[in-house]
Amino acid sequence: MCPIILFGSAATATTAATTGLLGAGGTFAAAQAVPTLFSAAGALTSAYGQAYTGAVQSANYEYQAGMMQYNKKISENNALMARRASEFDADTFDLERRRLISSQRVGYGGKSGVVIDEGTPDAVALETETQGSLERLAILYKGETQAEAYLQQAVGQEAAAARYRLNAQMASTSGAIGATRELGKGAYTQYRYGAGTSLLG
Repeated sequence: MCPIILFGSAATATTAATTGLLGAGGTFAAAQAVPTLFSAAGALTSAYGQAYTGAVQSANYEYQAGMMQYNKKISENNALMARRASEFDADTFDLERRRLISSQRVGYGGKSGVVIDEGTPDAVALETETQGSLERLAILYKGETQAEAYLQQAVGQEAAAARYRLNAQMASTSGAIGATRELGKGAYTQYRYGAGTSLLG
């Protein structure tokens, strides 16, 4: 009978075991540690990949959160500038209004001899003052509206930053869970099939 070369055969009392490609009696003899090392290396590599992916995603989300915080500050500064600009425009308008009222008074009193504090000149001055006050309020209202819009953007950006920070935590946790799962899967495989055990028995 020819010796079995590919799979080997079990030793008997009268004959020595033959060794084949997959070992004697279906088990690995000298090279039992090699499959175990490959299996462990595969599990470690997979676990590292999961952890690394989670860390990269977490860092990306942290960066996005930082950008949202930066944009929030810009929006808050824009709101402040909108208010300041409207106050400046209102003050400039007040100056022009006072000049107009002064020129009206001079025109009425100096040239025409009209009494300024009575009748039509007084009504015209009051109308100019009223319209000027309304215009000033409109300028300030426009600035406040712009400022509120910027502040609403800032609130949205703060919420986005919080969401990105939460995503960063979740990505980090997910990476750690994935790495643990891969290590556990590798350990289970080793426990289930044993170190260096041939699947052929």
